[in-house]
Amino acid sequence: MPYAFAKMFVPNDAEGTESGTGKTRLATAKSLWPNVDWIVVPKLSVDDGIAKGRAMFARLWIDEARCAFWLDAIGQYHQEWETTAACPSRSPTTTGLLTARTSTATPRSSRRSPAL
Repeated sequence: MPYAFAKMFVPNDAEGTESGTGKTRLATAKSLWPNVDWIVVPKLSVDDGIAKGRAMFARLWIDEARCAFWLDAIGQYHQEWETTAACPSRSPTTTGLLTARTSTATPRSSRRSPAL
């Protein structure tokens, strides 16, 4: 592995059990990388997650060339304004993310098999 991780933050569903192994995803990860401090983050509401994400942006360094797709997608993530209620919608709009993903994806039929 080219990177050394001291801490790894995983979503709250990492404690869910896989039906094939009977182990949690967290237990599997710990067995593969025993020297990593695994931290399960609490489940948040969508609004709390957005607020935490916004607070984190000030501390990020983003490689614009390597993360161009992500930067385009995150820029399309927004809340619509509810004119009847005169407030932001309860859930964010993510349709642009799907548009960005499909517009840059290579169709399966055009992929070439590696030469043997």
